[in-house]
Amino acid sequence: MARFRDGNLLMEKQIALLSQLKGGADARQTLETLLQSAQEQHITKPHTTIHLCKQIGEALTVSPELSKSHQDELIQTYLLLGHSYRTICDHTHALSAFQQACDLLQTTENQAAVGACQIQIAEMHIRLDNFSEALLVAYRVLDTAQQLRDKNLEGQTLNTIGLIYLELSEPARALSFLHQSVDILESSGVPENLAKVNDNFCLTHLNMGAHDKALVCGQQAVTIYQEIGRYHEMAEALIHTGQVYHAKGDLPRALKSYEHAHEIACTYQYQCHDGTALFMIGRLQVEQQEFQEAQNNLEQSLRLTRSLRHHPTYGECHRLLSELFARQKKFQQALKHHQLYHAHIHHQYTKDFSSRVKVLELAYNLETTTKISEALQEQNKALREEVRLRKQAQARLEDLSRLDPLTGIYNRRYFFELAEREFTRSRRYARQVSVIMIDLDYFKAINDTHGHAVGDQVLTEIAQRIEECVRKVDIACRYGGEEFLVLLPETGLAEASVLAQRIWNTLTSHPTSTKKLTIPVQASIGVACTGEDTSISLDELIDEADKALYRAKDLGRNRIELFIPDKA
Repeated sequence: MARFRDGNLLMEKQIALLSQLKGGADARQTLETLLQSAQEQHITKPHTTIHLCKQIGEALTVSPELSKSHQDELIQTYLLLGHSYRTICDHTHALSAFQQACDLLQTTENQAAVGACQIQIAEMHIRLDNFSEALLVAYRVLDTAQQLRDKNLEGQTLNTIGLIYLELSEPARALSFLHQSVDILESSGVPENLAKVNDNFCLTHLNMGAHDKALVCGQQAVTIYQEIGRYHEMAEALIHTGQVYHAKGDLPRALKSYEHAHEIACTYQYQCHDGTALFMIGRLQVEQQEFQEAQNNLEQSLRLTRSLRHHPTYGECHRLLSELFARQKKFQQALKHHQLYHAHIHHQYTKDFSSRVKVLELAYNLETTTKISEALQEQNKALREEVRLRKQAQARLEDLSRLDPLTGIYNRRYFFELAEREFTRSRRYARQVSVIMIDLDYFKAINDTHGHAVGDQVLTEIAQRIEECVRKVDIACRYGGEEFLVLLPETGLAEASVLAQRIWNTLTSHPTSTKKLTIPVQASIGVACTGEDTSISLDELIDEADKALYRAKDLGRNRIELFIPDKA
């Protein structure tokens, strides 16, 4: 009660100050007091801050002269308003507030501040599933950051682009941008930015099945957010960490993370995260067949998220409640939630058709029926159709995959896509490019002696060793069978031969380890470089590396050979 009275007294004081502002009494001091109050409350009392900022904005825009003389305060007001709307997951109004701040910042010619504001705009577009708009804004900011040599802004932008590709179900591409981001942000000294990229790493690694890596990143994000008092983001990071524990099968720790997020969300009235945390708890309880507790939490989650647009768990709540009621043979209630789930999914994915492959997954609604038998028959038919559509969507996603399914590194198709782009850029700027081709000697004997399962394990470990040797700018792929290919941008033949030697040493210095065996590996390597020849094509360069590789085979295998034109 004391806390409630203190809040009322604070609000009354703010209203009194607002009346002074409108009356023109010592406007500068009044503005500073009100903005300081809004700044202090926007994390823990977002609703109060929204009310305050709207009043300040209204007061500042009543008089053109006042608005002009207090432009900085008006910009700060819109930014606080945007952050507060974001905290309560009202992303539409947050986008509008950030856009108003950006429009004012454009007149100041402070490009770095404009870029920082545009990143907020891009992130709101992501939350609203406007991925094409988000990507357009982010790449524009990236160009600005690089022109300004603003590393902090560049790192934030790369992180945002990574998040966009993650949302578009391209985790490998997302990971590339996140790695670039963290390389820059680690030296920026801004903990909030590091926490953001760690949280995105957590989600990306989780998406790719790398649970241990995801857990480390998620825990780092939670720790940083807690240290700097960013409770809204901390609750979100706790939910993501809980999802990792859940995926690992550690249900007690998953529940603990979800409950911690729920506690924070309740304390600060973060309705969006509270709904998500309760959904996660309910889902876990369904798995443990704690049906009554699950029903209570899922229904409470629905009440919290019903009014929130684009909330990611709203539809899934209906699906789980349908499953829960069906298990309890409450078929009428199960059918009701099943229909609501499919109606929501149909609306959501149809709206996002142009940017999400997931729209293939669901495109129908159950017809209404009054007879339970007919309803169950229709439901089973719909579920079979859902399985078929899921398989289609999965097949489509696998076709779009850029990774070799066995080794986890780039496949041949995506290698050529990246390599052609890099090759074109290198020729434009007259830069050298090198290629390293690697072939495992006598690999057929490994398959024949130990079986293809062991051979696959050897190939996977070899791919990992190659990736550990190459630089971040290099492009490595499984070329086919037991052959691997590495493209080295802006690298001459001497540098390429050094890297080839490092790869050869790594592959041959100690045997590969499988579950039951240790198997020595020999490798022949061919190296080729464009040199000063700007007319050579990528295919011709790879062919030269292949010729050098076969010369290594002819000279006894398990060695490195360089392609020298006059010796070819």
